[in-house]
Amino acid sequence: MKFRLFCLFNIAIIASNCQNDNVAPNAPNTASAPVNVMQNAVSNPVPLGKELIPGSATEVNTNIHSIHVWVDKGNVCLAGVVSNLSAEWYRFWLEATPVDQSGRSLAFSGHSGVVVIPHSDAVPPSGRTSFFASWPVGNFSAIPNTFTIKAWAVVQKPGPILAIPMTSAIQMSVPQQTGQDLKPEVAWQMTGSLSNPLNMIAAHPRIEVLVYGMDQKLWFATVFNPEDMNMRKIFTWDREGALKPKEERTFNLQVYSIGMPDSLKEMGIKKIDLLPFDARIQ
Repeated sequence: MKFRLFCLFNIAIIASNCQNDNVAPNAPNTASAPVNVMQNAVSNPVPLGKELIPGSATEVNTNIHSIHVWVDKGNVCLAGVVSNLSAEWYRFWLEATPVDQSGRSLAFSGHSGVVVIPHSDAVPPSGRTSFFASWPVGNFSAIPNTFTIKAWAVVQKPGPILAIPMTSAIQMSVPQQTGQDLKPEVAWQMTGSLSNPLNMIAAHPRIEVLVYGMDQKLWFATVFNPEDMNMRKIFTWDREGALKPKEERTFNLQVYSIGMPDSLKEMGIKKIDLLPFDARIQ
C-alpha cells in the first residue's frame, strides 16, 4: 500500500492514473470501476497502517485544508495540506476515514480507514506540508465522496526554517496547425530563490510542489529532492550541497503537465506553490 506517492520522473513531474473526466471534485465518477466489497464491511476497527503511527504520538488540533478527492481509472485520489497551528515542531500522521455523500463512514480493505503520511518530516509552528495518495477503488466498500481526517503528531526538535521569498513562472505552450490557437500549457518554467535565513545548516533541503487548477483545487502534491541527480533535466541551481546559514540560492524548475489529470490540462494550471523544508535524515 502506498501511503504517499512521489511521481518525479526524469523529464517531468506527473500524476499517473489520477485523472478526472470533468467530474466535480465532490462528486467522484461512479462509473470508474466495480466495487466488490460489501458496504460498511469494517472487520477491523482500526485504520490500515495504524502501526505506522508511533505510540508516543498524540491526536492534535490542526488545520487540514485544500482537501480534494477524485476518481480516475479505478483509483481514488486524495490531496490536501496540513497547517501547523501549535507552538511546537511536529511530524504528522493522518488517519483518513472515507465517507459517502451522506457522511456515513465506509470501509477500506475491511478497516475503518487508512493512514496517510504528509511529506515534511518536521513542520514548524505556522508551517505547512502537503499530502497526496491514491488507492484502487475496489479497496473501498463504496466510492468515497471525501475523507474525514484526524491528525496525530510527535514533537520534533527545532531546525532550519527554509523560505522561497519569490518565484516567477513562464507558461510554455506548443503551436498547433496553422490558423489554430496554441495548445494549453505543457509546462511551467519556474525560477526562484531558496533561502536559509537562520544561523543553522540545512543539510538536506527539499521542495514540495503543489499544483492547483483554474478551479482552485489541489490536483497534485509531491516532494522534489535536489540531491537526486536524475532530476537535473528539470532542476538546476547555482550551488550543490547543504544550505549554509544565511545562504540564498537561485534555482530553476520545470513542472510538466504530461500525465497530469485531463481536466487539469483542459482547464489549465492556476498556480504552483513551492514549500521548502529540511529533511530529517536518520
